[in-house]
Amino acid sequence: MRLKSFSAHGFKSFADKVNIDFGPGITAIVGPNGSGKSNISDAIRWVLGEQSVKYLRGTKMEDVIFAGSSGRRPMGMAEVDLVFDNTDHSLPVDFDEVSLQRRVFRSGDSEYIINGKNCRLKDVVALFADTGLGRGSLSIIGQNKIDEILNSRPEDRRSIFEEAAGIAKYRLRKKEALRKLDDTAANLLRIQDIQSEIENQLVPLEAAAEKARQYGEISGRLRQVKVTRLLTQLGALEGEKTRLKEKIRSLEGQLKELADLSGKLTGQEEALEQQLQDQETAYSACQEKILAREKEATGARKRSRKSGSSRAGTGWTSWPKPVPDWRRNWPGARKICGWSPRNTTGWKKPSTGPGTCWKRPPQKRKPSRAW
Repeated sequence: MRLKSFSAHGFKSFADKVNIDFGPGITAIVGPNGSGKSNISDAIRWVLGEQSVKYLRGTKMEDVIFAGSSGRRPMGMAEVDLVFDNTDHSLPVDFDEVSLQRRVFRSGDSEYIINGKNCRLKDVVALFADTGLGRGSLSIIGQNKIDEILNSRPEDRRSIFEEAAGIAKYRLRKKEALRKLDDTAANLLRIQDIQSEIENQLVPLEAAAEKARQYGEISGRLRQVKVTRLLTQLGALEGEKTRLKEKIRSLEGQLKELADLSGKLTGQEEALEQQLQDQETAYSACQEKILAREKEATGARKRSRKSGSSRAGTGWTSWPKPVPDWRRNWPGARKICGWSPRNTTGWKKPSTGPGTCWKRPPQKRKPSRAW
């Protein structure tokens, strides 16, 4: 396994994207002070999962992002990409070429990408744990690192030797196993606490379970009773429905008969109205005849009075004879001959039978007296 290429964009002084290809053999980067030689080693250390800002020569993680200059604006993201040749499969993946990429934003978010897929920092550390490129390994030695190794405590020096000997992977596994054992012990303690709490609740839970069982039995019986009652009510309702249908049919028959009777009565009413109209027409004709007769009688009386006044010099005077009340009030006279109280001339009842009109008796003339 060897480093094949390096690219950085926005990391520290690399405002523009920088690509470096590493061929076989030794590659040396030479430049004056401040040209960014150490930034390349910092970038490689950072993309391999370094979390200590101290080793990256900064105070906070945002310091690795290009802060801008007099002629350029600051950037919001830093990105570094390493490509490894894995033809010997030193890395435990089934790829001949492995790409490792890391990004950081000014908001504090960070991303790790292996072969184009997002992953965790834990996956990156596990991938390079047994290769000598892990976090804190001696493959990358920064400035003043040798003095730090020589002046470090025995415990720190031991970790350096373990990393150089290649046992750091097992140390990490041991640490992970111990952490899991501690978590398991804590879980067992918690389980014991829960078990003791449940044991204290067994007696009331048994009583509650018995009540629940009784409730289930009573609920089942109640459900059966309700179903039986509903079936009984349904049968009664079905009978009531049948009775009401029969009653409806009977009422419909009666309604039909009443409709026929109403039609007959309507025909009779129309016939009676026609008869009434005919009688009213006849009555109107009789009224007209009576009025004509009254006019004729009125004209005859006027002529009679005129003729009587003309005969006054002959010695005879016609005296009207009063009509008795029983003749004047006889209904036949009013109905047949148009009798009215104004008619005070003498009339007599005919002797031929009912239905004939009253006739005026002949007037006897009396001789007029000479005065």
